[in-house]
Amino acid sequence: MVPQPLNSTKADQHNSGQGLLLDDFLNIVQSERHALPAPNFRLKDVESYPGAALAVERIVQDIVEWRPGEILATPGPLLEELGPDIYGEMVKTAGSPRPRIIDASVKPVLRKALELALQTIVQLPSRDPREYSSKRVLALASALSKLGEKVSDARRETELRARIDCIFGEDHASRALLKKVGEEMQLAGKALQTIAKTKARRVKTDIPNPQARWAVWFARCIREWTGRPHYALLATLLDAAFQSAGKPVPKWVGRLEIEQHREMTLRREWARSNTVRSIPPESSCPPHPVT
Repeated sequence: MVPQPLNSTKADQHNSGQGLLLDDFLNIVQSERHALPAPNFRLKDVESYPGAALAVERIVQDIVEWRPGEILATPGPLLEELGPDIYGEMVKTAGSPRPRIIDASVKPVLRKALELALQTIVQLPSRDPREYSSKRVLALASALSKLGEKVSDARRETELRARIDCIFGEDHASRALLKKVGEEMQLAGKALQTIAKTKARRVKTDIPNPQARWAVWFARCIREWTGRPHYALLATLLDAAFQSAGKPVPKWVGRLEIEQHREMTLRREWARSNTVRSIPPESSCPPHPVT
């Protein structure tokens, strides 16, 4: 899933004064956390670092002021620890009705959303795993070709042919299919070998660091929720979050705005390339912030 750039001015003006539905945000976070280890810090640990508590308070207060309508969220595991009493009456939405977060629980729920995002960003790897390897494909191609040759050679053995005649009898379709197995394995090996040796230009469309990619996405979420991305406040929280987790603070933490510009530049370059030999990468980045 690839996040889409937002028109901040129009989006912010449009969303000002509306309520906030957290379901999509929570579902995206839960989906990503499913494959991650349990976090080793909480928001209170983050707030123990200089400036972090004020940053949390400022972002939460800005959300409340920018989104004075109802805050909606469907009960789920990520909010479970806050208890069932955080939910009020059902409210009609464009989709199905959703429960409203009662006024007394709005700030605890928003604090929890900040905690979940920070934990997820810190837990993510600093690099995407490399899924494609030409060496691995070449090895597979070689193995297929050799095995295909062995299958074809085996079919020439007298006893094996007699057994095939005994088992398949007049089933000519199955006999013909079996006859082609060795040939098709060799063809598949040759095809994979050609694919592995073909030169192709890979065009990046996303920031290669999953942590930075998610941080940029979360900055867009905050912009949708508050009317501004709060890069400085988010940098303060991320700095404290990495320290709380006992990890070194990455350099990109202090340049979130630059990282977002980099992401937009990469996507524009990908759109301009649009060539047959350009390979679009798969992205684990969530979609654009939802409102």
